[in-house]
Amino acid sequence: MNQDIIQLQETVLHQQNEIQTLSDELFKQQTEIKSLKQMVLNMLNQMKQIYDASFDISSGQNEKPPHY
Repeated sequence: MNQDIIQLQETVLHQQNEIQTLSDELFKQQTEIKSLKQMVLNMLNQMKQIYDASFDISSGQNEKPPHY
């Protein structure tokens, strides 16, 4: 009986350690995902700015100067 209790305690301890390890890894992954999402948003904003700037430049090339 006593040996069964010891074995159960060891099992519970092992499971607690595994749960903590998984929790730590999940936290790291969530932090990385948050960082990657921010990087994607920043890149999208930069791409939009580049697109808008190139559109402004190309649309200005088709216009005649005011003295014509």
